[in-house]
Amino acid sequence: MSSRLSNPAPYSNYQSELHDLIQRLHDEGMGYRRIAQWLNENGYQTPRGKKFFNTHVYSTLKSKRLRDRPLEALPEDRFEITSPLRIE
Repeated sequence: MSSRLSNPAPYSNYQSELHDLIQRLHDEGMGYRRIAQWLNENGYQTPRGKKFFNTHVYSTLKSKRLRDRPLEALPEDRFEITSPLRIE
């Protein structure tokens, strides 16, 4: 498992504020493009200081959802073990 998945860097206050705003707008029925347009029109920038696009809005929601998922929900094994491990 990647260390980024098991121990992601904490969100900054700005990132948390952006996520909450994007989530609220999405819950109110706005689409990703419209949210990006609204953010740009209201002076918001991405955490890297860029203009918003619909793909960034989508990934912001998806990334937070994945980060909040408990590690227990991730599969333990990705491969089927067909024979016991022998140590000699």
